[in-house]
Amino acid sequence: MKLPTYLFAFLLLCFALALAAPATAQVSNEMQESTVRIFCPEPAENNRVGFDVFHIKMSNGETVNMVDSSFGTGFVINKDGYIVTNNHVVAPDVKQEVPEKLVMVVQKVGNRYLMHKAKVVWQSANRDVAIIQCPQLKATPLPLLFDETKSTASEEVYSMGFPGITDVAVEDFNRSGEIRKEIIMIKAQRVVNDLTLKLRRKLTQNEINAVVGEVADHQGPVSAERNELLSAIDSYLKQSDAAATSWDITNVVERKALWKNYFTPTVTKGNIELISKRHGILGVGYPDVLTIQHSCAIKHGNSGGPLLNAGGQVLGVVGDGMSKVSSGDKEMIEWATAANELKGWLDDNHVGYVIGQETHKILPTAALPVKIIVAIALAVAVAIVALILGLIKFNQKPTFTTILRDPRMAKVLGTTQSKLLDVADSSSLRTSPAPLPGFGKWQLVGRTPKGDSVRIEVTDMMFASNNNRLVLGRTAELCHVVVNDDSVSKQHASIRKEGDRFLVADRNSSNRTAVNGQFNTKAFDEVPLREGDTLTLGEVRLDFSKL
Repeated sequence: MKLPTYLFAFLLLCFALALAAPATAQVSNEMQESTVRIFCPEPAENNRVGFDVFHIKMSNGETVNMVDSSFGTGFVINKDGYIVTNNHVVAPDVKQEVPEKLVMVVQKVGNRYLMHKAKVVWQSANRDVAIIQCPQLKATPLPLLFDETKSTASEEVYSMGFPGITDVAVEDFNRSGEIRKEIIMIKAQRVVNDLTLKLRRKLTQNEINAVVGEVADHQGPVSAERNELLSAIDSYLKQSDAAATSWDITNVVERKALWKNYFTPTVTKGNIELISKRHGILGVGYPDVLTIQHSCAIKHGNSGGPLLNAGGQVLGVVGDGMSKVSSGDKEMIEWATAANELKGWLDDNHVGYVIGQETHKILPTAALPVKIIVAIALAVAVAIVALILGLIKFNQKPTFTTILRDPRMAKVLGTTQSKLLDVADSSSLRTSPAPLPGFGKWQLVGRTPKGDSVRIEVTDMMFASNNNRLVLGRTAELCHVVVNDDSVSKQHASIRKEGDRFLVADRNSSNRTAVNGQFNTKAFDEVPLREGDTLTLGEVRLDFSKL
C-alpha cells in the first residue's frame, strides 16, 4: 500500500521546506523610519494644493476618482533630509531627467504617518538613481558602504521597501480594464490639446491614434485601491493649510487596514550573485555602471530602496530587474546600482553622508525552533486530513474531474493545471448537468519581420479559463499570449470567443491591428476573425486556422 509512504514523504518535504524557506527579517524602528515611501502624482491645476484627480464615469453609473502617480521607495542618507531613490520613480520616462516634479514622501514614525513635500536635487538616468531633499524630515541616516571589494558573492543581503498589497491590482478584470481605458483617453486628449497649441493646427486622425497608442504603452495596470487612498489624501490636502509642506495623514491612512500596508516597509532576504560593471539604462556610448546582482524578492514598489548587508550598511540602490528566458523557463534577474555610484556627486556637492558604521544589525524574524515546531504541527495536521480522505477514496475509480486535476493533462488540453482546477471545481459543474467547454484548438501561424517563425495555439479551455477573452502582446506579465516582436505593443490586441465566433479588438496599440489588411478604425472596437483570415499585429502577420 503506497499511501503511508506518500504521506511520510509529504511530511518530510514540509519539514525541509520549513528549514529552507526564504526568511524575512526584522530591523530596528530607526531603520524603518529611515526608509520612506515616495510617490509622484501630477499636481493640481492652477497651482492649487493637492493632486490632479481623474473623475471617471463607469458604465454602471459609478464615479471613480483616480490619481495617476509613479511610486517607489527611498532611504535617508544624512540629517539634512537627503534621500536616495531610483530615477524612474521621480521621472515619467526612465531615460529622462525632469527636475520640476511634485514629489511626496511618507514616513512612518511609531504609529504616525507623516507626509512631506520634497524636491529633486540630482538625477542620473544612466545609473537610474536620483537624490531628493526633504529638510523637514527627521530620521537616522543609513550608513553607506562604498568599497565593493568588502562584499562577495553568496553574501547575505536584504532589500527593504514598500511592495505593499495595494501595489498589486487584484480586481475584476473588466472593471480594471474600463478604468485603464478611460485614463488612457483622458491623458491622450490632454496630449492632443498640447500638440494642437504647439503646432497651431488640428491633428490628423492618424496622429491622434499614434498619441493614444503611445499613452497606452506607458500606462500600466490600474490599482483602484491605491488610487482611492491617494484620492483620500488629496481631499485631506485641499482642506489643509495651502502653505504647508508637511502633514500628519495618520487619520486618513487608518481608515482601512489595507492602506497601512502601503506605508509599512518590509524586508526580504537573498544573496549576492554577481558584482560587475554593465551598460547603464542609456546603453552603449555612456559610462558603464557598477551593479550588484542579487536574489532578494523584488516587487513593483521596492524600486529605490536600499540593498543592505547583515550589518545594516547600504550596498546599493534596488532597481528594475529584467526577465531572462532560458530553456523555455522565464527567470527574473534582480540588480541594484552600487552605492559607490553615488559617491562622486555627493563629494562634488559637499553633501554629507554616514559611512562604515554597522549601527543596526538585521536579524531573522523568528527563532528557528519556533519555525520548526509550527511547520511540523502544520504538516502533521495536513497529513492526518490527507490520510482520512485517502482511506475514504483509496478504492474509488477516477472520475472525469480527477482526471482533469492531473497536471499531465495540462499539456494535452493546452492550459495550466491551476486553470483546470478552476474549471473542474466551478459551482456550475457541481450543480448543473451542462457539459464542460469543448476541447477545440486553433492556431495562429506566421513570421516576424526578422524572419522568426511564430506559432500560437489557443484552445477552448484557455478561453473558458479567462472569461472568453485572450490578450495578445509583447509583455508576458500583461498578456495571456506573448508575441515577441518590437512592432507589437505591451498589450496589443484581444481575441474574444462568443459561441462559435471570434472577435478581435485593438487595445490602443502603437502600430495597430488588422484583419485581412483592414485596420481597426477605433481602439477596443471588435471585428470578426474567421478561419482562414490573416491577423496582423504591428508588422507580424499570422494566419488563423482550426487544428
